[in-house]
Amino acid sequence: MSLRDYGISREINAQSDWGEDFYALVMVLMLNADTANQAKLKAAWPEVWVELEQRYNAPRGLLVGETDAEGWKRTDDGLFDPAGELIRAI
Repeated sequence: MSLRDYGISREINAQSDWGEDFYALVMVLMLNADTANQAKLKAAWPEVWVELEQRYNAPRGLLVGETDAEGWKRTDDGLFDPAGELIRAI
């Protein structure tokens, strides 16, 4: 780490209220970390890693039983668009 890293962290911190977005930030770090740092993050937050993998591999990132802000819905049967049409059977 360096003074430059600290400066960048302060710039990022000033952009938003990260308290609500903590796990989103952890997921971003996991997606962008090198192998050694990714292993450390996975060890520190194994449940976040499991969810990140599930969502990464799920259509639109939706897990079964979820509906996103646009109205897309995921059920045991598949992925439905906002009009209720089955788009992808699972």
